[in-house]
Amino acid sequence: MSDVVYEVLPDFKQNEIVAKDTLDIYIEHRLLLEQRLRQPGEQRDPRNRYPPELMRRFEVYFKDMSSSKSIPIRDVKAQHIGKLVTVRGIVTRGTEVKPLMVVATYTCDQCGAETYQPVGSLTFMPLAICPSEDCRVNKSGGRLYLQSRGSKFIKFQELKVQEHSDQVPVGHIPRTITVFCRGETTRQVLPGDHVSITGIFLPLLRSGFRQIAQGLLSETYLEAHNVLKTSKADDENWDADQPTLTEEEVVRLSEDDFYSKLAGSLAPEIYGHEDVKKALLLLLVGGVDRSPKGMRIRGSKFTII
Repeated sequence: MSDVVYEVLPDFKQNEIVAKDTLDIYIEHRLLLEQRLRQPGEQRDPRNRYPPELMRRFEVYFKDMSSSKSIPIRDVKAQHIGKLVTVRGIVTRGTEVKPLMVVATYTCDQCGAETYQPVGSLTFMPLAICPSEDCRVNKSGGRLYLQSRGSKFIKFQELKVQEHSDQVPVGHIPRTITVFCRGETTRQVLPGDHVSITGIFLPLLRSGFRQIAQGLLSETYLEAHNVLKTSKADDENWDADQPTLTEEEVVRLSEDDFYSKLAGSLAPEIYGHEDVKKALLLLLVGGVDRSPKGMRIRGSKFTII
């Protein structure tokens, strides 16, 4: 994917970065120093070669351009692993944006060689022994020390998204899904916002002792590629796409005693208690707000059950 981006954007490779950060200056100095010290025809140690993740200065995201509807969170199952899905819900919790290490840079205390370790998960095991040719031949046992200024970090944020109330069956608990946001997809929404998230549904890989205790089960998460904050109008438009009432149902609902039918629709699994249901219906509907002489007075009535 990275090679395709470089081919599509040939001018991007030639132009210099206007605003350089600490990592850009660090890599530029290392490249200049390497060109001066390297002898003609000498090859660089592949273990000390700059990884592509360290030199990359772009992010690739996918967006679902199809007209298919979003999938309810409770319907995202094992068959969607590794696929691009779109879910809708409410953000219930969001962590602070923290730096996530992508490439770890080490320096040997004996030979001074630099070693790079690409990190592809949320946890990793730091390197301790220098793998350079000098330390291996001389058996000096050089120790590696992490360089934070030479390592590459990206922004990372974790979200908890809960399904809408209209997607929850009667008597069930709303389900949530974990969303990992990286790079420019962070800081897009806040807890309480209605969102539509497109991402890849993946299993959460564990390492070390956690992998042994995990067994055959695996936690899942959604790798966010497109985070869109939706408004109330968007939710209403989405609800408008749902199946509407038939003409027979509209005629039946428009008959007399509409007040009793509305009260009966509250907790239909509970038989009777019509007076209590009517009182609860009045509490839900409330009254009309009054504003005499510019002063707002609450119009909702209190009902004693």
